Amino acid sequence: MTNKTSVEQTTKNNNSNKIIIRKGIIDLSTIDKNKNGKVYECPMDWNVISDKPGVCPLCGMTLKEYSIEETKSNLNKFGYEYKK
Repeated sequence: MTNKTSVEQTTKNNNSNKIIIRKGIIDLSTIDKNKNGKVYECPMDWNVISDKPGVCPLCGMTLKEYSIEETKSNLNKFGYEYKK
């Protein structure tokens, strides 16, 4: 039997994971919530970007910290659009 708290936590984690998978034109300034000029990005799935350390929900790799400029370069290199 599953308790309500664990189901809620699993749902919250799944929803959080979906949020870091970016689609469309990626706005890095809104992702960088603490405004330190750095975000965490998956080195395999370049559209997975977060303001916090974590794990890519697509491939399981640890997100790597990049500057905003490095992230823009990565996105550009791999064909993703970002807000300029």
